[in-house]
Amino acid sequence: MKTSLYRLFKGEIFKSKRELGLYFMLLFPIAVFSFVDVYIMYDSTNLTEVCTVNPWVFILQRYIWAFYTLLYPIVISIFCFSLFDIEYKNDYLKKLFTLPVNTSNIFGAKVLYIIMMSFMSAMISYLLLLLSAFILENVYSIYPFNSYDYSFANFIFFIRLFIATLSIASLQLLVSTSFKTFVIPICIAGVGVVLSLISQRAEFVVFIPYFSLFDLMNKYQYGSTDLLGKVEIINVTYIFVFITFAYLKFISLCKKRI
Repeated sequence: MKTSLYRLFKGEIFKSKRELGLYFMLLFPIAVFSFVDVYIMYDSTNLTEVCTVNPWVFILQRYIWAFYTLLYPIVISIFCFSLFDIEYKNDYLKKLFTLPVNTSNIFGAKVLYIIMMSFMSAMISYLLLLLSAFILENVYSIYPFNSYDYSFANFIFFIRLFIATLSIASLQLLVSTSFKTFVIPICIAGVGVVLSLISQRAEFVVFIPYFSLFDLMNKYQYGSTDLLGKVEIINVTYIFVFITFAYLKFISLCKKRI
């Protein structure tokens, strides 16, 4: 009997508990916001005047910007490669493909797991953003977060972050099916980040998946709530395109090893 997609999905969850990629994805937002909150509290110890600018943008977003645009893609690349790390190390793919398991279900389980983890990582970031604002406003009354109606902009931030994360993860999934070493996926993510950073004013930069994190931070700064921008449409398209190519590459691995 063919192993069901659900059982393979549960297997991916169980297997990932042994890999650092899972913990990087979940702990990255916690580490970032914990560090930012502690730093803001330390920096605000002797301040008495009420903040006259939007604290969502000029306090929180100002400090998390670098972490999410420069480091988050690296975390995503490590996570995506970890889905194949055990198979590559122990040649489990060859053994797996000889079992009565549907190849599409094997790949589908990995895709579902990536979607779930991308959603969870984005959701944790969203909740921590709200929690940070609540803590800072109540500990230091100089930060009037409630004076600025950013609730809908915060929700759109979560949606954009989820789309951006999934778009980058889809590309890294394709890269991870093509190379057996984690160095290349990380290098590709690093080059993508650097290229996005130095080409922010170029027209072609919207076609670089890693630029989506820069774009969402810039739009959050201006309180934009438009989800039908060029970057969002390109990223959604990339998700389907990269997953399709990753599936074809995965099928080719199957044929080579049988």
